Amino acid sequence: MIINIMNETIKKKVMRRVYLAYVMRTLRSRVALECYALIVAAAVFTQYVSMPHIFANAPGDSMAHLFRFGTAAFANTEIIVQAVVVGMAAIAAMMIRDIRGVFGSAPARKLTRA
Repeated sequence: MIINIMNETIKKKVMRRVYLAYVMRTLRSRVALECYALIVAAAVFTQYVSMPHIFANAPGDSMAHLFRFGTAAFANTEIIVQAVVVGMAAIAAMMIRDIRGVFGSAPARKLTRA
C-alpha cells in the first residue's frame, strides 16, 4: 500500500516535470515567438495610429482609391509607424511561410530553433 502511494507520488512529480518541459518548449517555438513579436508590434502600432479615424477617412468606392489612400497614409506618417508596419508585414510573411510549410502540399521543412 505504501509502495503504491510512493509510486503514484513519484509518477505525478515526473509527469508534472514532463508537462512543464513540454509547455516551455511550446512557448519558445518559432511560431510562438513570431506571434509574440506580432502582438508587440500591434500594440506599438495602436499607440501611434487611430484605427477608427483611418476607417472613417478611407474611401469606400473603389480598390484603386483605397490603395492610393493607403500608400499616401503610409508615405506621410512617422518613421516609427512605417517601421512597425514593415515589421508586421515581415512577421506575417514568416508566419505564412511556416504555416504553409506545415500544412502545404510541399514537403514540410523542419522548423529549427536558433
